[in-house]
Amino acid sequence: MSSFKERKELRKLCQNLAKGNWQKLAEILHKRNEELIEFTAEELCKRIYPIEAEIIEEEDPADNYFFVWMPAFGQCCMTGTGDTLDEALKELIKRKKGLFMYLLERGHRIPDPTEKP
Repeated sequence: MSSFKERKELRKLCQNLAKGNWQKLAEILHKRNEELIEFTAEELCKRIYPIEAEIIEEEDPADNYFFVWMPAFGQCCMTGTGDTLDEALKELIKRKKGLFMYLLERGHRIPDPTEKP
């Protein structure tokens, strides 16, 4: 059973379609799609993905840093870096929702947490 708000939105969509107001219909659908992508990204952030870490050693040991990634996405998508392991993990967590949204907007498949590329 749909909520009152959903029925009202559906009625609005049908009215715009009947009037031939395609631009308004496109705007409503676009907004709805953005909301759905954001909600899905938030839900995906709740999944527990394995994380791997590596210390990247530079010529000057003071320039060494930590690199973390989620193997299910390879080493070039869901990543974080920092002077400490904690900083790298915080960066990865901070970027996760935006990266999920980016992948969803472009129609990429989101792997299961147990998958490896």
